[in-house]
Amino acid sequence: MIIMGMAAIPQRFRNFDETIPILADQCDKLYIHISGTDNYPKILDNYSNIEYTINTELMGSQYKYKMSTKYSNSYFLTCDDDLLYPEDYVSTMIESLKQHENKAIVCVYANKWNPHNTNKPTIHQIYGAYHLNQSIGIDTRILWPGMGTGIHHTSSFSFSPEECRHSGMADIYVMVKAAKLGIPIYTIKRKHNWIKQLDEGGFATWANQPHKKIDEYVDENRLYLKKTFNEISLIEMSA
Repeated sequence: MIIMGMAAIPQRFRNFDETIPILADQCDKLYIHISGTDNYPKILDNYSNIEYTINTELMGSQYKYKMSTKYSNSYFLTCDDDLLYPEDYVSTMIESLKQHENKAIVCVYANKWNPHNTNKPTIHQIYGAYHLNQSIGIDTRILWPGMGTGIHHTSSFSFSPEECRHSGMADIYVMVKAAKLGIPIYTIKRKHNWIKQLDEGGFATWANQPHKKIDEYVDENRLYLKKTFNEISLIEMSA
């Protein structure tokens, strides 16, 4: 089966008329966790393969994984509420994952980051990114994924919101878990502007993340992250 998960906030409901038809047409089930409101976009009622939950408290991005552990032997894709995905999003992501024998995590956006640098806060150590609008010629091994554009196969990787001790840190927790398990992460080969940024609704997700908690969690797991980074560096040098 092909399962999708999304965490959504009301500031971005205006994007749903564009995004929902494209996503719903590419999956067996699309689960949307809405937080920060007691309302929902009525377009969701038009699709029998969409289920949603509502929480008036503002929750974190980790709730896009709410149903990821409920399915065995399935493809699970994560989506954001401020991105416009292409009509070949699912087929392309699955094809990439199959090339890695379904034993990897594949994403689009990714940060460039060196865990050996400890002289400043984690977010200020990011020295670049594989951007959504950037073309990439081959699948490229990375350390820090952007999980608003991700896929894994549930037979080889699992993740649930309960694994996040702090809200708004799903990317970090996925990165650390993958490093501990030795599961590689790749940013996918793609053409320019394959995924497009939509209205963020005045809500900057990154600015609302608990940066001090990110630093603490990274420090706890830095040895795993350094090991993975070193592996990636060796691959890059031998290419």
